[in-house]
Amino acid sequence: MNSKDFFELVRRMRAKQREYFKYKRKADLNESKRLESQVDTEISRVERLLGLPDAIPPQPSIFDTPEAKTP
Repeated sequence: MNSKDFFELVRRMRAKQREYFKYKRKADLNESKRLESQVDTEISRVERLLGLPDAIPPQPSIFDTPEAKTP
């Protein structure tokens, strides 16, 4: 995807988000989520190409144990 295609995808996503918050239609919410998923996928693809770490680190689980610190 080139930068113009990415820009258009983000523009459409933001328009659907605004429509959802204005009218609270489930169809607008579903479409904005679908477009947001495409945006996230493209960001991840470019991050991998550039060798960048994830912009948003994964959230720790409540089952993760903290590392024991020794004095």
